Amino acid sequence: AAHLSGLLGMNVPLAPDCHGAEVQAKKDGLKPGGVLMLENLRYHKAETSKDAAEREAFAKLLVAGMDVYVSDAFGVAHRPNASVTEAPKAAPIACAGFLMEKEYNFLQVNLAKPARPYVAVSGGSKVSSKLGSLKNLLGKVDHLIIGGAMANTFRLAQGIDMGDSLVERELLDEARAILEAAPDNNTHLHLPVDFVLAKGLKDTAAAVASHTGPVPAGLMALDIGPKSVLVFAEVLKRAKTVVWNGPMGACENP
Repeated sequence: AAHLSGLLGMNVPLAPDCHGAEVQAKKDGLKPGGVLMLENLRYHKAETSKDAAEREAFAKLLVAGMDVYVSDAFGVAHRPNASVTEAPKAAPIACAGFLMEKEYNFLQVNLAKPARPYVAVSGGSKVSSKLGSLKNLLGKVDHLIIGGAMANTFRLAQGIDMGDSLVERELLDEARAILEAAPDNNTHLHLPVDFVLAKGLKDTAAAVASHTGPVPAGLMALDIGPKSVLVFAEVLKRAKTVVWNGPMGACENP
């Protein structure tokens, strides 16, 4: 709220919650042109509840007294959360914002006939959150680069021990299926050839700066190594279109 105040050049108060009598009173007290920031709705379990009725009830509380709902949270648009899926249905008017429009146009219009070579780079921690998009990209992209903790699951699927690294063992069969399907769809799949290792996410320095082969017990792969950077960079140098989603390592820790 303080940062938004600076951007807008006006005072933006922070409400103590995202709904309720006190919040409604603050909404009602807004002058024309005024802005009120609501507290993070993810503090409420109903936001991410698996019970649709519970999400619907929470969504109605969120949009109470609202005229227009604008969804501009592209990064969470795939999540079945109350504020994402139920709130637009409960609002009097709902629309997408400018970022959503920009991303939609890019994905639907610009990528309908992409300039080639077309390269997709996918990182982040979980294969599960990207599984649908990875399958969808096969046959569409010329090269698919996989990094981040996602790569650990793929390397384990290839039979390489990843030590204490984050892996999704329940998705090993899915990872193998993607590895096998890529060549049949004329998509070249690139995985890290070396890793930066440490004992844990909070380590202040890497235990090994460039490790190839199986990861020893007690150590975790926390980033792609320098050899992987060179391999991936060579692929990207030739690219005419690049779609990138997710970091190649634990970017929170320099």
